[in-house]
Amino acid sequence: MGGGGWGPVVTTTLMGTGYHPRFAIGSVNLVEFFVALAASITFFIALKEISWPSTVGLIIGGVPAAPLAALMSKRMSPQKLMLFVGSLIILLSVRNVLVTLA
Repeated sequence: MGGGGWGPVVTTTLMGTGYHPRFAIGSVNLVEFFVALAASITFFIALKEISWPSTVGLIIGGVPAAPLAALMSKRMSPQKLMLFVGSLIILLSVRNVLVTLA
């Protein structure tokens, strides 16, 4: 729960089947919020110790990322947004393959 890369897969699938990128990205991000909330609550209950520096780092990175994504999806044309999202997913996937093979 809370990982595995289903977000990018679902986002690109929705966009590829004709959903407006703004709604596809927004819908997936909304669902990911609740998945992350459920995972966080579970981890806080189950874990004896919490790595607060890592937790704070994730919060510091996530808080500005959400409004930035919303702003980009509002201002960019659907074609440019689809190209950007697809390119980002390809770059991250290539990086993951290279890290795995190294």
